Amino acid sequence: EIIEDRARLDGYWRMASQLTKSVRRKSGYINELKVCGGRENAENLRFMEHMQLEDMDKGTRLLLMLKETEIKIKEKACFVSKLKDDVVV
Repeated sequence: EIIEDRARLDGYWRMASQLTKSVRRKSGYINELKVCGGRENAENLRFMEHMQLEDMDKGTRLLLMLKETEIKIKEKACFVSKLKDDVVV
């Protein structure tokens, strides 16, 4: 079970890395749209800013899942360690 949690944790880290790259890329697009100005760009700017806020919200939830999974792994490891200590003959 700890191995499965660890694999899940690795997947979360990969997603976090991809999400970070996406947010940075969108920041670049947003900055370009701000520089260009114009009505059409204003609509695109609002859309991109909304997408970026959603990505940041996803990032926050992902970080919470990472932390919860790390805590779960530590708790399980401590439990297994205590069991081993109790079983010593």
